[in-house]
This record gives sequence, C-alpha cells and structure tokens, in this order.
Amino acid sequence: MFPHVNPRIHQLCRYINCGTQVSLGLFARNSSGLVRALSISDTVWYGIMAAGALFGLLYLFPTIPLTVPGANIPLAILIAVAVSPAVFAVYAGFASAMPRMGGDYPFQSRALHPAVGFSFTFAWEVFM
Repeated sequence: MFPHVNPRIHQLCRYINCGTQVSLGLFARNSSGLVRALSISDTVWYGIMAAGALFGLLYLFPTIPLTVPGANIPLAILIAVAVSPAVFAVYAGFASAMPRMGGDYPFQSRALHPAVGFSFTFAWEVFM
C-alpha cells in the first residue's frame, strides 16, 4: 500500500478492505460475532414458552378451580388458544422489525412512547 503509513494502520486498512468496495449484508458491522444456532422449531418453542405458556400451565391452571368454582376450564383453554396467535403475531412483527433488540420495554417504548413502555413494564414487574 503506502510505505510511509504506520504498519498498524496499514494492517487495519487491510482488515477493513480500504480502497475496495465492501458489500454489506443486513447490518453494516458484526457487533458480537455470534451466529444463530436455533432452528425454526427451537425458535417457535422458545416464543411459546417466553409468552407465558409454561407460567400459565404451572401457576394459573391449578388455581382456577380454587379461585373460580364451577369455571369451564376447557372453554377457557379454547379461548386462550384462539387469542394466543394474535399475541405471538405481534411479538413476531416487532422482532422482525427490530431484530437486534427485544423485550416488552423496547418494543413498547419505540412503538408507542417511552413513558408507556416504562409504565407497563414496571407494572408487570411489580404486580406479577
């Protein structure tokens, strides 16, 4: 390259391909170097469990007969199964729109307002 340039800069320039056009992928830089090793089915199951399926099965389901005597549990399960795909679709849409971040606060604060994101996330942590 240039003989009068510091060798470290020359090495850095070679590393980032100075002087040549670099084709960028989805992101301009790789921040972590990690690669995704989850399959589609792994991701689906993680999404179902992260959305609260395990929480509802272990904690809420056994308390229904104690707190609401005479409740129609199969009907409640059918209603929950019918409504859940809408919740999963919203989280999937947010995750595809903001792939490098995730969680209730970032999604709500960017989609609605930071105060709304803080309020709902804080209330969830305090009351749940």
